[in-house]
Amino acid sequence: GKKDDNGYATAGIFGWVVSGSVKNLTVDKANFQSTGKGNYSYVGGVAAVAFAASIKNCTVKNSALESKREYNNNCAGGIAGYSTGATFKNCASVSNNIQSMAYGGGFVGENDDDNGVGNSTYTDCYAVNCSVAVKTEEISGTSFAGGFIGMIVSDIALTNCYAYKQTLSTEGTSASNAATGVFAAYSFTNGSTYTASINTTNCYYGECTVTTNVGSATEKTSEEFTNGTVANLLGEAFAQGKLYPVFATDPADYSDVDTAIAKANALNKDNYKDFSVVEAAVNAVVRDKKIAEQPVVDAMAEAIEHAIAD
Repeated sequence: GKKDDNGYATAGIFGWVVSGSVKNLTVDKANFQSTGKGNYSYVGGVAAVAFAASIKNCTVKNSALESKREYNNNCAGGIAGYSTGATFKNCASVSNNIQSMAYGGGFVGENDDDNGVGNSTYTDCYAVNCSVAVKTEEISGTSFAGGFIGMIVSDIALTNCYAYKQTLSTEGTSASNAATGVFAAYSFTNGSTYTASINTTNCYYGECTVTTNVGSATEKTSEEFTNGTVANLLGEAFAQGKLYPVFATDPADYSDVDTAIAKANALNKDNYKDFSVVEAAVNAVVRDKKIAEQPVVDAMAEAIEHAIAD
């Protein structure tokens, strides 16, 4: 969480991504923390700040992301802490622990497009199984915990996105202004003339601790997230994973195959009249399948199990 001369502190794979791009990046088991002094503190799994940037095909998972500051104002998000005019496509925040004193989001902490570089967009993105906790001791402060975004200052557009099993909390905060929400915890309001809005197209949510601030997104059951219903609705960018929709380009899950192979390797082939069928089933495993071909991979595991049984 390096501080610059003005007291800004950033932590992430990248601090600021300005008019640039990050793509094809997976961040796993990271631990990023920053504490600002006199100015904002930003923390994000990919970028602390995404300014007129393109973030594509990036996933952050199993990570701890925490932003703190002397005077409350700070942002922490699974993919980015702060976004202005950024484009997010095919990105996922999975099983991350996000903590902030002001703005915390499963995907982005704060979205503020009031910087003359256009509006941020989110396409084919999701946040799942994240914990977002926001609290401060400052009574005059704010605490916003969002399943997708903590605070929106301007209109945002989400297409083919979902939030699932997000745990949102402002428990323990002393802030006089605290809120939680699925796609945004809080929308900036300028008197009676303007309120930032969430514009959702083909978006879904389910099993979150709250059901507020969802735009036109549709609530779905846990069964619909696990049986392929939501994956099919989201479109060709997605395929059904074991527990929820994932990207169709993700690698298939070979855990059952590995379990079957370990079972075969634990056997002493000299104890059997003919072990060749088991060896043939193990040798037939192909490791380059995508999640869309998961049934083929499952069949490989079944073939090994059947060969062992026979």
